[in-house]
Amino acid sequence: SLLADTYGVIVYQEQVMQIAQVLSGYSLGRADLLRRAMGKKNKETMDKEKAGFVEGAVAKGVDAKIADSIFELIAFFAGYGFNRSHSAAYGWITYQTAYLKHHFPHEFMAGLMSCDADNVDNIVKFIAEARSMGLVVERPDVDESAADFTVTPRVGAHLGKVIRFGLGAVKGVGLTAVDSVLEARKDGGAFNSVYDFCRRVDTQRCNRRVIEALVKSGAFDGVAAIVGLHRARLLGSLDAALEAGAAEQRDRKSGQTSLFGLIVEAAPAGPGGAAGAGGSVMAPEIYPELEPWTAKQLLAFEKEALGFYISGHPLDRYRSDLSRYATATTSDFVEGRRQAGEASVGGVVAQYREMITKKGDKMARFILEDQGGGIEVVCFPKTFEKVRHVLVCDEPILCTGKVQNEGTAEQADWKILLENATPIAELRAAKTSRVAIHLNADSVTREQIAELKTILMGAPRGQCQAVVMLAIPSRSETVIALGERWMVSPSDELLGRLERVFGDRVATLA
Repeated sequence: SLLADTYGVIVYQEQVMQIAQVLSGYSLGRADLLRRAMGKKNKETMDKEKAGFVEGAVAKGVDAKIADSIFELIAFFAGYGFNRSHSAAYGWITYQTAYLKHHFPHEFMAGLMSCDADNVDNIVKFIAEARSMGLVVERPDVDESAADFTVTPRVGAHLGKVIRFGLGAVKGVGLTAVDSVLEARKDGGAFNSVYDFCRRVDTQRCNRRVIEALVKSGAFDGVAAIVGLHRARLLGSLDAALEAGAAEQRDRKSGQTSLFGLIVEAAPAGPGGAAGAGGSVMAPEIYPELEPWTAKQLLAFEKEALGFYISGHPLDRYRSDLSRYATATTSDFVEGRRQAGEASVGGVVAQYREMITKKGDKMARFILEDQGGGIEVVCFPKTFEKVRHVLVCDEPILCTGKVQNEGTAEQADWKILLENATPIAELRAAKTSRVAIHLNADSVTREQIAELKTILMGAPRGQCQAVVMLAIPSRSETVIALGERWMVSPSDELLGRLERVFGDRVATLA
């Protein structure tokens, strides 16, 4: 503290009481009132005490200027001073948490997330913090997740540990539903399909709405990957799976046996069916032929189920664009990397609301979210008139305006006073001249090349040259600039189709 720096001692609130008592002749009772004012950060009371403090000090032979400067030091200290017992307790807790975060980072962050599982804003910050520490945070999983965030072992690409999202943190999935999942898993082991899940879990406690939320959150991805399914087909099969599961649960309660169970016993599951209890074969599992969700749809459903994005972020596709157009992120202001001033920040609109001013004009407020958190944006009437269509377009946007702190140094409240907003895709289309498609010559197939031709021929025409970058790893790269007939628009649809065939971030824009 400033007092400690000045006098070379550690100063607590108790020492301030002694200063007031010795220097200004305060009684212990009056000194305690000063301490309370400090503890409550009560500036008004502190200002009232100043005159009495200086007067008492002068009466005891202290120069008025010195007494005044000492009181100013005390008043400054009042902004963050502790009493001695609090300081000791906080110091001990700080040491413990720092030790745990350093030596047991997975367990520490999982515990932190579990404590704030109902606070979406904090979960977003904690996940960003965990990933910045090099930790892996994985989606919920019906075969691995507990009710809270947990630490699970992982082999393969992520040797060691990962933080597994808790089932209880999925929106609409209450503890009753989680208990029914955990009980079924304890009794019968891992689930091998969504049909198996609906047969074994008590669907009175874990109903359709809950299972739909689990599918959208990615909790069935591990189960689906075994047989090569995706979330769209899982969700499409849910009604049939629930119906089959309800029928078997009714049969079990009435003591009946499935016809299939009488015909085949102790038989493994076939490609279209699932093995039931005792090895009997259940009715075939039917999954409708549906197109996979686009990256945008998948992330939107994750946001619906979790309150935020877990497997990616809508801004991921615009990473290179943001490096070109944005001057800050939302966390830059919160973490002190940027100060107040003009800035351009990319993000998606959340918690959007329109309102009427006293003059009868319309304005809006919303939260601009990026991968690291969110910041409130205020759109006054003059700006609102020209950008409302952008704010409600449900696309990532770039917001430009004056950023200011409307809180205090201790309790910051950052806001952007919006001056302009533009869809990032629109900026990209206007300022991109080339789409480069990176292929590995050792792994690309003839079928993929044929698919690439189909994608480019079907893509919307535009002003961007398509370029194929064909690399032989560790040896060379051949640049093939395609002709004018292959000029395309750098749309999300084009990039999405390329990624479905060749993998994430196969295309770069310039």
